[in-house]
Amino acid sequence: MPKIKIYNVPTPEWSGLLQAIFWIAFDETPVEPGYEFLVHGYEIDVKERLTLEEGKITEAKRALLFVLKQEKLIAHGRIGKKPDHPQYSWYCRKYRDHEMGFSRIAPKCWSARGLHLKQEALKFEGGEYAEVRFKTVELFRAFDENYEAPAANGVVQNAAPTYETPYMMLMRMAIQEFGISNDNQVKKEMLLNWLMQQKIGDRHLTRNIADSMATLVRMPESQRGGNKKWIKATK
Repeated sequence: MPKIKIYNVPTPEWSGLLQAIFWIAFDETPVEPGYEFLVHGYEIDVKERLTLEEGKITEAKRALLFVLKQEKLIAHGRIGKKPDHPQYSWYCRKYRDHEMGFSRIAPKCWSARGLHLKQEALKFEGGEYAEVRFKTVELFRAFDENYEAPAANGVVQNAAPTYETPYMMLMRMAIQEFGISNDNQVKKEMLLNWLMQQKIGDRHLTRNIADSMATLVRMPESQRGGNKKWIKATK
């Protein structure tokens, strides 16, 4: 089972252009920034991956452009209309002074030549859209008309908490990884070593933070006796 389901990683409301392409090409569900390493187990080298996986990326671009031109999917971006070098061809220009707010991208703006994945931008003859993004649910529905938000009999399954930091998620992952329970309190050293191998964003945890997290996932009583099973007092 994918880690995104095991650890109940929250799905972002919006997905970026690269997230959409990687989902179409490799079935990698978009996740909030900072969770990529936790879920996928590696850091994405965008430039290298776009080169090594060129065939799959090209097919994904074609599929994405098709649904966008057919208006089965709507994208948004921050528009900019002031080119640094207006003498260049439209698809080579760099733009500045993009608007702060996001606006809807018209289907006629989309083209393979104007799609710039590394910059997550779309260039067209009238300007450029930066930070191109899609509603994640709409992205899923564009490729699966039967897609519905995860629910069964009106009850949401594995609902993500309304608020959770990457640190909270890591502690939950540790509990799953080691099968920690009232009757199974693993050694703190094992937890500490595991936590220090994990990353949030592109950084490993500091020893102090990992030590605190290793303490907090175990019962207070277990801190007195190493990995002994903690049994509720019946007296």
